[in-house]
Amino acid sequence: MELRGIRPELKEDLAKLYGFKLIGEGDCDVSDMPLVSLGYLSCGAIVILNGSVGGLSHIPPKDAYIESAIYDHPEEYVEDMIKEIGRADGLRAIVIGGTEGKRLEAVCRRYKLELVDAVHFKEDSYPARSERDILFTPADGEVYIYAPEGKIVKRF
Repeated sequence: MELRGIRPELKEDLAKLYGFKLIGEGDCDVSDMPLVSLGYLSCGAIVILNGSVGGLSHIPPKDAYIESAIYDHPEEYVEDMIKEIGRADGLRAIVIGGTEGKRLEAVCRRYKLELVDAVHFKEDSYPARSERDILFTPADGEVYIYAPEGKIVKRF
């Protein structure tokens, strides 16, 4: 799969993987394969891990209209990922907050997901915003956030 216009460091990391699944804006997926989503601006993510299977979401901010969004509320993304994983107990989560990180943390608590870590990006005005990309490798339990500030690594 050829991805154009992505950060060189993400492209290098993807080249080391046997394969990965690409998640679009406003979508989520669950897999034992690495999961990648590109172009987080104000969007946030809830990353869920259960053993070597995990889920990654690309959640638009409240009141944003994203044509490709499969759900209207963060709860629906979490419900879908829990359903795909096949269980709700013992799941751990990392929140990567766009403009609504605290709201996503509350969703994790509501579904009794153990919140392992959270990363929040402050974005005061549109010109200050810049896109971030996320790579999640469930087998390693590692989440890589590619941001203008550099690569941030979070571990379950």
